[in-house]
Amino acid sequence: LRIGLIPDALVFHKRRTTFDQFFRQAYSFGQGRILIFRAFPAELKPVHALPAVFTLGMAVWLLFILVQAGLMLRGDVMSPFMRGLLHTGTSMITVYFLIIFLHAAYQYKSLLIGIYSVYASLLQLLAYGLGFLGELFSLPAAGNGDAEKA
Repeated sequence: LRIGLIPDALVFHKRRTTFDQFFRQAYSFGQGRILIFRAFPAELKPVHALPAVFTLGMAVWLLFILVQAGLMLRGDVMSPFMRGLLHTGTSMITVYFLIIFLHAAYQYKSLLIGIYSVYASLLQLLAYGLGFLGELFSLPAAGNGDAEKA
C-alpha cells in the first residue's frame, strides 16, 4: 500500500442537510473514536474526550437546575456552595454560546445564522459526546470474537 499526494484530486464532501443527519454523523464520529481506540489505544488523546466531558457537564448542570426547582417548590433553598456551582456553570455555558452566536452573526451578518450556529454547536458536542460515552461503556457485540477473548 502506497500513500501519496495527488494535487489534482477532487474530493467530494457530502454535506448534511438536516440537523437530524448532522446529529447522526456526529454521534457516529463519537462512537468511531472509541472503536479506533480499541484497535489502536495510542490514538486516543485527551482532546477527544472533551465533548464527552461537555455532555456530562450539561447533564450535571440540568440536574442542578431540577434540584433547585424542586427545592423552590418546597420552599427550601440550595446551599450557597451548590448555588455557586450552578451559577458558575450557567455563566460558562452562557458566555460560550454567546461567543458562538456573536461570531457567527457578525461573520455572516445574520442573527438567524447566529442562532443556528449555537444550535449546531450544541448538537455537535452532545451528539459526539453521547456516541463517545455510549460506545465507551457498551459491551462487545455477541459473536464478534471479543467475548471469547475475555
